[in-house]
Amino acid sequence: MAGRKLSDLTTTESLSNDDLVYVVDISAAAGSKSKGITKANLAAQMSTSVASTEPVENEYADITSLLSDQGSQTTSFLQYVVDASDDPNIASGEAYYEKLATSTTTLADDYRLLSDTEVTVVKDSNSYRVFRIEAIQDEGTPLTSVSGGKVSFEYSGANVTAILFNKRYTDAIAEFYGKDVSIRFHNRAANKYETEAVASTAWTTVNTDYYRAAVTGTNIQIADLTVNNRCEFFIVEAATGGGSTATSKTGTSIVFTENALYNEATYLTSGNLTLSLTGAVKDTYCAVYCNGYVPTISGEDVFISSGALSANKLNILSFYYDGTKIYLNIGNVDNLTAPTLTLTPGDEEMQIDWSAITNADNYVIERADDSGFTTNLTEIYNGALLTYTNTGLTNGTTYYFRGKAEGAGYIESTWGATVSDAPEAGTDFTIGLVASYQFSGTSGLDYTTNHNASSSTYTNATGKVGNCASFNGTTENLVINSSGDFTFSDGVNDVAFSICFWVNPDAATGVKYLMDRSNGGNSDWLIFRQTSDITMYIASGGSNTNRYNAVIGYTASTWNHMVITYDGSETLAGLKTYLNGVASGSQTQTGTYVRAQTSSANNIYIGGSDSGTNRFDGDFDELKIYKNRVLTPTEILEMYTLENAGTSVLP
Repeated sequence: MAGRKLSDLTTTESLSNDDLVYVVDISAAAGSKSKGITKANLAAQMSTSVASTEPVENEYADITSLLSDQGSQTTSFLQYVVDASDDPNIASGEAYYEKLATSTTTLADDYRLLSDTEVTVVKDSNSYRVFRIEAIQDEGTPLTSVSGGKVSFEYSGANVTAILFNKRYTDAIAEFYGKDVSIRFHNRAANKYETEAVASTAWTTVNTDYYRAAVTGTNIQIADLTVNNRCEFFIVEAATGGGSTATSKTGTSIVFTENALYNEATYLTSGNLTLSLTGAVKDTYCAVYCNGYVPTISGEDVFISSGALSANKLNILSFYYDGTKIYLNIGNVDNLTAPTLTLTPGDEEMQIDWSAITNADNYVIERADDSGFTTNLTEIYNGALLTYTNTGLTNGTTYYFRGKAEGAGYIESTWGATVSDAPEAGTDFTIGLVASYQFSGTSGLDYTTNHNASSSTYTNATGKVGNCASFNGTTENLVINSSGDFTFSDGVNDVAFSICFWVNPDAATGVKYLMDRSNGGNSDWLIFRQTSDITMYIASGGSNTNRYNAVIGYTASTWNHMVITYDGSETLAGLKTYLNGVASGSQTQTGTYVRAQTSSANNIYIGGSDSGTNRFDGDFDELKIYKNRVLTPTEILEMYTLENAGTSVLP
């Protein structure tokens, strides 16, 4: 062949699969640019190129519109621009671009301009495309348009009655207009495959730009469709005879017959493949997707033209029967891991979070009323974020959730593990609250406004929720005037109370008062710090000689959340102590306990005693005093969890 011009070579109209086609490798060194490839391998390479496999996702009027809408574009998908004259490589007219991984709004960095040959492939690959659903509308209000890269459905009752195709696809399938065709539809979200027939008289044009195909069957159900679902369309003319008739596939048995009207791409997660040449027709084919496993292929001999099966990836198996042999080209795509969902219940809502999955660009979340996902199955989210809050739920009702990841093209994970929980109203921490000090400033203001400090000398520091009170241990304290709200007795019987606070003691030793409600020798209750614990005395009849003792250990120079509750039963069993959200500490009795304090005339001193001695050194925050309310262990844990994360429990 050396020294001969290409124009001198004999041309041919047909090739066998083993014939070599010579191509020029423009990147090779001089003298080795000519390379040979068999017809079968060339076909396999072309079938997996971006021009053949990825759909035209969006349509734009000009380059500016293309660059400003990158959030709607998927890596490797094609974007069509009507007027691409702002591209230095395009003098005028249209252009197709492949979206690259970067998004800098720079044309040269973010897109690859398709060659004229690739554009020809795109325009000719008119029978198969992937779209997202833009609208699902009652046929009583007919659709009038659909965006580029999208498809829309009209319905009546439970069934789809018509499909409206976008302008670019309308142009691509012009050859099918006015003909009897079969539309093969695959809904990726529901993982369902359906076939519908369109009669030659069922085609109409809407607003001059959009083809509307009315379907007569009931195979495509509206319950299986959700806006933004990805779906595939494969259209073939309804005719019999040989040639490029597509392959039917039933279950996992592949037959190369002529009476099928569609090519079925089946997404399998298990099962083997059986080939049959009974009634086979030359030039038939089938694509099978086996996700994360290696199927056994039996029934007929297969010549593997390229590729190898992988147990950890999505295997794309392309079978082709040339009348003599069955050829198989295998492509592999990294498999996607299903997202793991984390639920956080709220009031009539559920927050759902998950982590990013490698190679995923979209996530689908479904909710149902049962673990089998058969009752009230609803797709609640379809998008690229990693969190979603599902609102409008019923408190106390258990809901089930699952998620899957999707990638560019056909790739998608299986459904992840099911998680469930019930939304619930948050605890109302204002009920029974008689005073609360959040120490956001240095004035000792009460959240309820009923018991603001009459005097205050402390500084602010960073607390658990905003600022806190920081006491120096010598000159600083807070004084709250006397009130019956702080007397835990009605004069005859004890009443319930709960006291909650965060404390961060310095490393000093000895007795230091956190709170003291007394007047000289007439004590009601007091909370003080000792070397290794914080203790509350509940005095009986105003005397510390007879009392209940609530004792909680602590860690110095660290924030400790403490709660002391008493149910008013005048029994030691009614006294409880909690540290950092869980039951902790001890309860003891000294002397003979009759009932709690009888006085309401004593002030409360915070950060010191009534005498001004033994002042507390450390930080104090989020003090709450409840009367006639015993916080439950669940409520205490909720309070600790929220405040430990820096969130106030008070509205």
